[in-house]
Amino acid sequence: MELPESLKGACIVSNGALTPGYAYIDRLRVDSSRRTARYESDTSAGCCVRLKGHLFDTGLINKVLDLVELEHEDFHLLDCKIRPSNFDGATSSISSAILRLTAEKKEHLEAIKRKIHDLCSFVQEANALMTDVDESSHSQTSKQTDSKRSSKPKKAILCLGSGLVASPLVEYLSRDPFQHVKIVSGVLGEAEGMQNRFSRPNIHAFHLNILTNELELKQLIREADCVVSLLPASMHDRIASFCISSQVPMVTASYVSPGMKQLHLQAQKANIPILCELGLDLGVDHMSAVKVIDHVKALGGTVISFSSVCGGLPSPEAADNPIGYKFSWSPRGAENCCVRVKLFIFFQRWALEQIPNRDSLVYGDLYGIPHAETLFRGTLRYTGCCRILDQLQKFGLFDIDTSASQSVASWPQLVHHLREKHRVNLDKDAAAFLNWLGMHNEKTTFERGPSILDTFCSLLQKKLSYEPGERDMALMHHEFGIRYENGRMEKRTSTFVGYGSENGDTIMAKTVGNTAAIGVQLILDNVVRSCGVLTPTTREIYKPALLRLEAEGIVFKEKCLEYES
Repeated sequence: MELPESLKGACIVSNGALTPGYAYIDRLRVDSSRRTARYESDTSAGCCVRLKGHLFDTGLINKVLDLVELEHEDFHLLDCKIRPSNFDGATSSISSAILRLTAEKKEHLEAIKRKIHDLCSFVQEANALMTDVDESSHSQTSKQTDSKRSSKPKKAILCLGSGLVASPLVEYLSRDPFQHVKIVSGVLGEAEGMQNRFSRPNIHAFHLNILTNELELKQLIREADCVVSLLPASMHDRIASFCISSQVPMVTASYVSPGMKQLHLQAQKANIPILCELGLDLGVDHMSAVKVIDHVKALGGTVISFSSVCGGLPSPEAADNPIGYKFSWSPRGAENCCVRVKLFIFFQRWALEQIPNRDSLVYGDLYGIPHAETLFRGTLRYTGCCRILDQLQKFGLFDIDTSASQSVASWPQLVHHLREKHRVNLDKDAAAFLNWLGMHNEKTTFERGPSILDTFCSLLQKKLSYEPGERDMALMHHEFGIRYENGRMEKRTSTFVGYGSENGDTIMAKTVGNTAAIGVQLILDNVVRSCGVLTPTTREIYKPALLRLEAEGIVFKEKCLEYES
């Protein structure tokens, strides 16, 4: 029987033999029997090395074990950690293995280590690194870890909301069988669907309308060791106040609202952290930027300019509509694109537009660079998107007047109404987009919303959704202008490019969900000891968080260019 490609890759044994991708298992089975007395001689040498990267999906582990065998030397697997791939076929997760290498002579051992190092560099898709490990400390750590696991107390995590970003978050936090994740959703069947997706006994689903069942909500919060809120931002202040009353830490990906700021002292008195802005933007942007800024300061440099842009976009092959944009959630915020933009050439691969965000000056104090001469934050879109949306705003399609949409019953009627009202002549690209959407066709389904904007968004949601098999893309790029006391000038960049999984989690869900999950884990692991309303701009948070994000494949590439003053 011919198997699908996705199943072929998961097939361990075929016709009574291990498949090529799993051939290393035989070597692991016999590694102990291969050790002979000649390695116990006075001239033998041994060491431990850690391999970290995409070891299994790229076949690197096979190649390393083959190499050791070809050198007629010995290995012993001491530890192996294989990260799951988010249940969607992605290969972004990073695994690690600790090998004890034994050779007849020390020079043979060093030669093998050099060859393994070269092999890691050669298999670029593995993004692997080999480091030395102290065998005695590893042995002691393993014993301590086993002891801790046997007596480890169970932790309860309350996840409020079960939308798109909840899936990676729940998967991450439920990897530890001692952590029980309770998913609460007001949408019947949504939390249960996620529970069934992962089929882990430590995931529990609850259907609860938290707006009308305050007593039940408070009880769930009291039973939790940490709460993570994936609810709309307007609801976070209320949830945070309940957490403070019960002295339960809280994590959210949303920005620190004025109301949340007012809870800072109360959270401090309750001796708990309320960790906010732990998503992609905001969140990963904070941490990756402050990491570079702190490093520059340690070198004696001053950041005189800072710019940061981020965009969630369709991958290039999926950007197949007139505005090069698609929605994986409500397009209600599309009107934010209607501002003046400028061209931004990103890696000379994509022509993108920068949309200036709101006031960027606040980031001078937040990032510890109050005297920077330039501060800029923006959003990325494919070229042409914003010009078309700007025209549609002037045409009236983003009107929020609740009475205007009630007088029309079809898209052609609405187009005629707006043309008569605003007297705006659309350019050929904007007019072509309306035609592509079917707004001149009486047969196009017309779902009247409270306002013209809501009505228009219902159409965008249908026409600009991701098709099965399409991927989204996330881009984040920081630039730092740096000056040193001796007058030397420097430019540094820090860049992340990531893609969603075909028929799996989007990259936006992964980056937001995993980041928030890591925030929860840092609290449960007692890594975050500060209290109050916090953001991830301190070393206490960003250093361990970025390391854990790297283990999930969310890695920034940093570059440095020196130039004349």
